[in-house]
Amino acid sequence: MAKFPKSFLRAVNNKGLDNLMSWSDSFRSDRLSVLLATIWGTLIIMCLLLLYWQYHLLPLEIPLFYSLPWGASRMTPRDTIWILPASGVLIGFINFGLGLGYHREERYLALILLGANILVMSFIFVALFHTILILIW
Repeated sequence: MAKFPKSFLRAVNNKGLDNLMSWSDSFRSDRLSVLLATIWGTLIIMCLLLLYWQYHLLPLEIPLFYSLPWGASRMTPRDTIWILPASGVLIGFINFGLGLGYHREERYLALILLGANILVMSFIFVALFHTILILIW
């Protein structure tokens, strides 16, 4: 195994830390990016609160997989409804990480990625709301 001088390792580590700090400083100083990230976080909280408050009212099996033929194949345990907000959060973290990485060089790309987070979470919130509304009322 190759041994690197301590000064080289210190320079590499400091450079990586400096890059991370400059990305976050660049992101935090952009009000629109912070606003988009806040809206995305608010939508996540709204989805989780909606599920938390209405989960006990859901039937034990719910129709979730609408791409399958009509009948029992669409039915799934109610625990799988958590897939919707979890997938939105996963997509959001990927987009958020990419946007944070490209924010200094490509601000508009970062804003598009953050806007896509809001769009995805909005669709998921509407889907959750309608699914719960149909099943409970």
